[in-house]
Amino acid sequence: DRDVTGVQTCALPISLVTQIEARHPDQRDVESDRRMHPAARLAAALGRLSERELVPCGKRLVVLIDGLDEYDAPVGAVARDPLAAFLPYALPRGVSFVCASRPRHPYVDMLATRGVLVQLDLDDEQSFAADNAATVRAFWEQVAPELELDSRFIDGAVERAGGNMQHAAALRQHLAGLPPSQRRVENIPRGLAALLASTWERIATELSVVDGLGILCAAREPLTLNELGAVAGWTGEAQRRAFMRGGCELLIETARPDGALAYRLHHDSIRTHVASAIGAAALRRHHGALASKLATWPTVVDAIPRRYALRHALLHRAEAGAWAEAWRLATDMSFVE
Repeated sequence: DRDVTGVQTCALPISLVTQIEARHPDQRDVESDRRMHPAARLAAALGRLSERELVPCGKRLVVLIDGLDEYDAPVGAVARDPLAAFLPYALPRGVSFVCASRPRHPYVDMLATRGVLVQLDLDDEQSFAADNAATVRAFWEQVAPELELDSRFIDGAVERAGGNMQHAAALRQHLAGLPPSQRRVENIPRGLAALLASTWERIATELSVVDGLGILCAAREPLTLNELGAVAGWTGEAQRRAFMRGGCELLIETARPDGALAYRLHHDSIRTHVASAIGAAALRRHHGALASKLATWPTVVDAIPRRYALRHALLHRAEAGAWAEAWRLATDMSFVE
């Protein structure tokens, strides 16, 4: 199960090959595979697994790819099918890919050219209402014991979620920080929008929380507390602690390759709500702060700030309306090269 957001194009197929080999050590690739293009190497690994294990034993392999619409095609990718550098064109017997994407993303049409494609519109509430409600109920029945929740609470949480798993996940995060006596079904907002509005009203009393979450709305990748502090202009440890204390239930913590902890918003619905709450002018200011304090050029030699600047410096200047700075950067040959 892999989220393609922020993952380099060549790294994703190799990561999938590594995961396949870890689960099926008898089907490790041969030396010649290592000289292949990453997508071809993935196709070879899937074909070998299908021929030697899946088909003879009647097994299946399902690969889950989240955030397909976040995929960045590599430079020089075939314009008609940018997924060719990532996904095998044809899948061998016994192998299925399940990909999540926004339905109107142009890459979705590319998948339709690859043979058997079944599209599930998760926004079609009528068709999936029963399945969505069952999924939410299964979630609450699993987490209820650790939170000391009874069947009445589960029934109420399922009913008020309206089949929305993000409602369930966000509510669970909130309940985990409350004492058992305060976990009351009567306090559950009805629907995701109401839950996010209630959460924002509760945490937006602290300026560092508002600024930190606003910056993460504008940021294109997870940021460390040091990066957040530099962009927000935090001057002390107290502001960082206040941000983590107030915003933790809306955040996901990830680890960078160097071990540094970075933070992003838990879901795009949270970004949409926070961006609406702070307003377009504040969001532009955050883009400007990211441009001037993080996505700078020339930048330091350190790989992570340099990569962030190369990928997002132009975008932040454009979003901030700093067109003179954007044109200056676009004509800086050290940046272009």
